[in-house]
Amino acid sequence: MSAEMIEILSNLGPFHWWALAVILVGIEMTMPTQYMLWPGLGAIVTGLLLLLFPGMPLVAQIVVFALTSGGLALSSRYWPRGAAEDDARVRLNQRTEGYVGRQAIVAEDFQGSRGVVVLDDSRWQAETIDGRPLPSRTVVEIIGSDGALLKVKPVG
Repeated sequence: MSAEMIEILSNLGPFHWWALAVILVGIEMTMPTQYMLWPGLGAIVTGLLLLLFPGMPLVAQIVVFALTSGGLALSSRYWPRGAAEDDARVRLNQRTEGYVGRQAIVAEDFQGSRGVVVLDDSRWQAETIDGRPLPSRTVVEIIGSDGALLKVKPVG
């Protein structure tokens, strides 16, 4: 590296690091990954530390940038995921579990303990939990499911 280049790099200030952060996060916004987000946040942290400690040598700045970028990238892998993400993963192919607690309307008189209910403009096979037949237009609460079969009880 030439002496001029070292002189330029040794005069980096917090605004240079923040400009790098804007560039990296801007690139991240156009990509469907998180590869540039962590170095962008590392540049923000480095700029903040350089603002607090203006005499920080270039080597220390680069070490702070590398450690924060790498640390954030590694820790992001182990951060707890959001509750919505967990629910979506648990209920994958278990759509009927999401209906528990909701109400539906009996579409036709039940034959024995089984019949059809309407929920969200869809018809579902249902079964009463107590084995009683239900008349048409009865409001029922969904209390469980067995595959695509909803377990229901009359409301009221």
